[in-house]
Amino acid sequence: MRTQQPLALRAAAGPSGLKVWLHCDSMELAGELLQDLASYLGVDELSSTASFPAVMDQFRNTLSKVEACSAARAHVEGDTATLCANIKACVVRAEDARLLGDMAALKRQHRRLADLNRDMWVEHDKRAVNQQQLVDGLKRINLMIQQAARLRVGAAASRVVAACRAAIKANNLQALNKVVTEGDSTVVA
Repeated sequence: MRTQQPLALRAAAGPSGLKVWLHCDSMELAGELLQDLASYLGVDELSSTASFPAVMDQFRNTLSKVEACSAARAHVEGDTATLCANIKACVVRAEDARLLGDMAALKRQHRRLADLNRDMWVEHDKRAVNQQQLVDGLKRINLMIQQAARLRVGAAASRVVAACRAAIKANNLQALNKVVTEGDSTVVA
C-alpha cells in the first residue's frame, strides 16, 4: 500500500454473517479500508475489535506530555504572578525615590525594572512554547480518537468517541485501551 507496510484481508461467512479480518500496522489505513468496505456493502452499524499496541503507546506518551504541559503551565503562571507583584513593588519604590529626590535609588529601581521586564519576556516565551506543545498534543489526541472511531460505523463510532473522552477525563488508561481495542464503552464510569 502507500506506506509499503504489509496488509492482509480475510473474509469468511459464518452463522452470524460475514466476518472480515483486516491485518495491518496503521490504524489510519485500517479505518479508511473499513469505512470504504462498510460504505460499499451498505453497512450502517458496525462494531469491531482492533489491536494497535504501537498506537496505544503513542497515545499514552501523548497523554503524559499533555499532563506535563498542563503542570508546567501552572508553574509558569505562578512565576508570572510573582514577577508581576515584584514589578508593581518596584514601580512603587521607584516613584517613592523620585518623590524623595533619591536619584541613586531611582536608578537602582529602574535597573531592577529592566531586569524584571527581561524576566517577564523569558516567562512569556516559556508560556508560548508550552501552549504550542499543549495544543499540538491535544490535536494528536483528537486525531487518535477519530482514528479509533473510524474503526467502527454508525452509533458504535459515536460511542467510541464519547467513551474515549470520558476515559481521558477520568485518566483511566486501561479503559481507554479497552475502548480503542474493543469499542466497549461500558468500562468507563
